[in-house]
Amino acid sequence: RTPNFSQIQKNFRKTIKLIFYRLIYKKNYKFYLQLTLFLLFLLSLNLHSATFRIRSKTINKEKYLYLKDVAAFYGARYCIRGTRAYLISPNKSMIFTANDRRAYIDSTKIYLSCPVSAKNNLFCLSKTDFIKFLTPIMKDTYLKKRRLQKIIIDPGHGGKDKGASGSFSKEKDIVLKISKKLVSLLKKKGYNAILTRKIDNYLSLKQRTKLANKANADLFLSLHVNAAGLSAKGVETFCLSPNGTKSTAGGKKKKTKQTGNNYDLYNARLAFEIQQKMLTYTDAEDRGIRHAYFQVLRDISCPAVLLEMGFVSCISEEKNLNNTKYQKKIIYAILHAIINFHKAIKK
Repeated sequence: RTPNFSQIQKNFRKTIKLIFYRLIYKKNYKFYLQLTLFLLFLLSLNLHSATFRIRSKTINKEKYLYLKDVAAFYGARYCIRGTRAYLISPNKSMIFTANDRRAYIDSTKIYLSCPVSAKNNLFCLSKTDFIKFLTPIMKDTYLKKRRLQKIIIDPGHGGKDKGASGSFSKEKDIVLKISKKLVSLLKKKGYNAILTRKIDNYLSLKQRTKLANKANADLFLSLHVNAAGLSAKGVETFCLSPNGTKSTAGGKKKKTKQTGNNYDLYNARLAFEIQQKMLTYTDAEDRGIRHAYFQVLRDISCPAVLLEMGFVSCISEEKNLNNTKYQKKIIYAILHAIINFHKAIKK
């Protein structure tokens, strides 16, 4: 989608030559002088873009881009402070740390597919992260316009699969309550919202994606709650790992492209909108946007994310997740995230 700026320059030069020819031989001085000044003005606006390129280098067999050039592409001011690089723009700002996968976009934590490389104050970002993750978040114009009407909400687990357990509640029950309320609100806003399950019944992961694909869903959101040690808490949003990259938790790279990888750009933007709004509405701890090869994200034929809304193993979060007022915060966070995502891709 990058314009052919070298061709633009050639066309400008041809036009200016023609104008000077007519200026000399036809002697229509006033008109052609005005036209020349106008074209020179347009050319000056395009000079930066015409000569602009993002330099690259190979590091550990991965293609990396100079972060300074990436900043220029985003129209951001670039500066380095110690082990951190900052990209500051009126739109969104970013923070990167040397040799780290963790980064921030407007205070929302993200996990990159590859750590940022930094040697001799030269910061580089992986090309995959630039194309598949950051740019769809930073630039609406990078996303092709598409329909968003049919939304599948997937309450995780169910039936014999209880999911995570807290001191007095189970994941399968919490996510079903929240999902039902969310679907009701989405319908009021004019969306065709559908649940993968309406009762406490078991559905395999394959059945969930099959249902969404058969319905020709425009968006798929799987809702879950987490469990770990007593001190673990916070919100995290997962999108599918781009082809050829590792999950945030590690493991092997998948060489085969998954169905869900066709929507990598949209997955990134949707995950960002949801994580950002969840933090704003709930004031929960930010565990970041992460990548994984979950089956419900791999086999889906539309933009999709999986949201972990909190930890039932944490006493305070378990109380919140079962509290009607807190559930309402989660529901409105997701609703407004979907509306923001819709604005970015609206036809």
